[in-house]
Amino acid sequence: MADGTGVYRMVASGGQTEREVIEASRYANCDGLVLGACGLWRRKRSEAIIEVFGADHFGRNPTDEEMLAEYRRRSLQRPTMQHVVRFGRRFPDLPVKGHPIIFYIEPMIKDPVGSQRVVCLWRGPLASDDKDPVRANERHLYAFALGATYDRSTCLFAGVR
Repeated sequence: MADGTGVYRMVASGGQTEREVIEASRYANCDGLVLGACGLWRRKRSEAIIEVFGADHFGRNPTDEEMLAEYRRRSLQRPTMQHVVRFGRRFPDLPVKGHPIIFYIEPMIKDPVGSQRVVCLWRGPLASDDKDPVRANERHLYAFALGATYDRSTCLFAGVR
């Protein structure tokens, strides 16, 4: 769909580490916590079906707990870091600007003080007041604190079928 919702089939050929896949994905920025959570081993060939869905049916900003319940309601598994990096590499046109994709990965990334993080793939400049047209199309991969105050109703979410 125009906003990026839908079902995406991924086939990873293997042979690259998660870090190599991230580097090949040409993100403008990638959070150190995300890089730290990536495996250093080479992955085997794998296949996954990723469902990207919105939260607008809530009619408000849902909580993290409600979004995790939505994964269960849809019979989706939480993605791993491997799913995230392979998805970003396989679908370079996603996310669509204005619709960041949130991954409630399993296991969750923890920052140095032990706070849990979700992984966010978004398009656009880092600063909201940045009007540079080149940076308007940059992709970023970051870890955000669970419970952070971002508006989940404008985001998309990804799970594994």
